[in-house]
Amino acid sequence: MNLERKHRVLVTGSAGRIGRAAAQALVERGHFVRGFDRVASSGASEAVVGSIGDFKAMQQAAQGVDTIIHLAA
Repeated sequence: MNLERKHRVLVTGSAGRIGRAAAQALVERGHFVRGFDRVASSGASEAVVGSIGDFKAMQQAAQGVDTIIHLAA
């Protein structure tokens, strides 16, 4: 991922320890981060609640992003 260009990033598992840290680091670098987890998470630009087992929820969460970082368990 070219970090000089600002990206729209989906981080799965964003409520977890590693996911939250990744989301916060990306936001601090100026990227738009959509966090996706079973519970609302802080640290991302936007939080989406859902399950990675729900295909439709994942499709909707991934819409319009450049990069997906999968950190959900």
